[in-house]
Amino acid sequence: MIYHQKSSEREVIITKTSDGKIKKEVYCFSPYMFGKSLKLRLTAFSHFLNWIKANPVPGLVTIYDSSANLSENYYSYIMEELKELNRSEENLVDDYYKYHNGDLPKKEEREYNSLIKRHYKLYCFLEENSGLYDDIHGGNIGISKDGNYKFMDLEGSSWDFDAKQDAIWVKFKNKIIFQG
Repeated sequence: MIYHQKSSEREVIITKTSDGKIKKEVYCFSPYMFGKSLKLRLTAFSHFLNWIKANPVPGLVTIYDSSANLSENYYSYIMEELKELNRSEENLVDDYYKYHNGDLPKKEEREYNSLIKRHYKLYCFLEENSGLYDDIHGGNIGISKDGNYKFMDLEGSSWDFDAKQDAIWVKFKNKIIFQG
């Protein structure tokens, strides 16, 4: 097991598969999540995962498989393995987020600029792809085997959904990617 976290709302288990991929499993305990019905949210997220699998997005981790069991409030997905950022890279990501939210103290701007120079490729990735993702911090970005940075915690990506009666719309980057 690579990671395990359990709270009153959910349990997350991340393991490595026999073929070197990463499997993320999530069991949800609350009937509502972020003010919306968990069943609708899981249905929408399942459609989002299927769309990402069929339409790989540069900047997001590659998805190989996904499943959901709505009666058990469970979903999982298998993704490519990404190398973790080093501490200096994580600091850049965390400071990037603070800077763009106006929370980086003036006295830390010199160090932030130094981090940008040392990790310019990562900085460019953040500049080009921050619109893909809402939950930006160093633990949610990894490095693929070909050396590219990618967001890996898909629950934090910029997707949303809306539902009326029996119809559901799933959006990614403000574009409808599923309607049913």
